[in-house]
Amino acid sequence: MSKGKDIVVSVLCQTYNHEEYIAECLQSLVSQKVNFHYEILVHDDASTDNTANIVRQFEKEYPELIKPIYQKVNQWSLGNKVFTGIQLPRCTGKYIAVCEGDDYWTDLFKLQKQVDLLESEEGIGLVYTKARVFIQETKQFANYLVGKERTSLDSLILKGNAIPTLTAMWKREIMEEYLSIFTQPMQKWKMADYPLWIYIVGKYKVAFLNEVTGVYRVLSNSASHQVSCKKNIKFTRCYFEISSFFVDYFHLDVKFHQIIKQGYISYVVKTCIQKQYKEHVIYRYLCRYSKVDNVKIFIFKTLTMNSLGRGIIRYLLNKKQNG
Repeated sequence: MSKGKDIVVSVLCQTYNHEEYIAECLQSLVSQKVNFHYEILVHDDASTDNTANIVRQFEKEYPELIKPIYQKVNQWSLGNKVFTGIQLPRCTGKYIAVCEGDDYWTDLFKLQKQVDLLESEEGIGLVYTKARVFIQETKQFANYLVGKERTSLDSLILKGNAIPTLTAMWKREIMEEYLSIFTQPMQKWKMADYPLWIYIVGKYKVAFLNEVTGVYRVLSNSASHQVSCKKNIKFTRCYFEISSFFVDYFHLDVKFHQIIKQGYISYVVKTCIQKQYKEHVIYRYLCRYSKVDNVKIFIFKTLTMNSLGRGIIRYLLNKKQNG
């Protein structure tokens, strides 16, 4: 492999106890057909299963591609930021791509297509695609894809994140710029990709390739798919708080805050109803986010703004009358 200065893409792969999946993941990474040099930076966070041994096998077979770190102590449990604190400083490529140890790529030309697009126009900072979804619990592919066009700031903030991380490639210099600005707020954000996407979309051109390049594996209790309703709501609240943060950062219309709160309220009430939580529990969850003087009036007005909200109100009233 060429020296670091010749590396075009740094592929970051974080893994922990991915014994069942890591071989499929790494095989998809080393199989890329490209006309440039790239590196695969694997970080095993002190796995307790056979993950590290599988990584070592790939390291032995592809020594010029696979550059691993084998932790002896789990860094995540120590509160250390693996992605920004350990992996990113190792990158030498002009561009960054990510594939977690439980996901994998299906397009042999994924990296080549994205580099070609990024090189074709100087102003493009990020390119991404669609991905299939594999439900690990049922061992079946979902009947939907993830990844939609969100190339405007308004759409990404108001319609939500539709950029699958495993399909994305972006400029390393933008990543460094982003980290130098948002070091402080990042400490409380529970997700790394969404705020980064908002920043890039707000500052640079973004390209969406309408094709499938990988598979996103849904595990039953990952950070974004918690079994606990309470943890799910807490994680999702952070999602809406990030949206509000960037409304202020980019000086967008203040009405966006109302729309964001409305979305959070609808999500919380719908989720709690599915779990058959009582009204006082729903109210408590909503109060944690809605920092207004009269929360009850605010929630009522917000819910009446769309059909889902009006349906939720009818449900709660009927439940109270029949209760």
